[in-house]
Amino acid sequence: MSGSELALFGKIFVAIAGAFAQVATAANDNVFGVIVAVVVLLGCYLLYVKGRTRRQYGRKSSGKSRPAQKSVYRPPARLRVLNGPFKGEVAVFDDCVLLGRDPSDAQLSFPSDPKVSRAHCAVRFEPSQKQFRVKDLGSMNHTLLVRRNGARIWLPPFIERGASPGDRLVLASRHEVLLELAR
Repeated sequence: MSGSELALFGKIFVAIAGAFAQVATAANDNVFGVIVAVVVLLGCYLLYVKGRTRRQYGRKSSGKSRPAQKSVYRPPARLRVLNGPFKGEVAVFDDCVLLGRDPSDAQLSFPSDPKVSRAHCAVRFEPSQKQFRVKDLGSMNHTLLVRRNGARIWLPPFIERGASPGDRLVLASRHEVLLELAR
């Protein structure tokens, strides 16, 4: 706030507080006077803070409200099944995607395949690095990470491994899942 705005704010505050003090004195009620004074102080403070934050963020306080902009959430990444009876199935990321046989727990499930563990593996996405983190959850038939360059890596149980968009996961030697960025 500039000096002239602050001086004007102070004059207005003193005038309002004085008027309420006279009303409270005329009513001979001290409790009423204290309550009114607190409400006036709080109101003036809020007006001051609201005006300051609008100027701080470069917004003019024109009094007109803008229509709310609709924000469309687009998940940053997804998993897509490439083969088998579940081909085309997609899981998008909130925080972590669990792959497994149990549809009540897994976001991407393969319920009819007994070779896939109930909780086979977990995949996280780190948006800041645009990288996936994959962890085999102790599955009996393991998880294979196939890099874009063709390198094949068996994931040891319970150890998180980095993966890039375009890499594939192979569950129980038969289900291929593509790690990809959402468009």
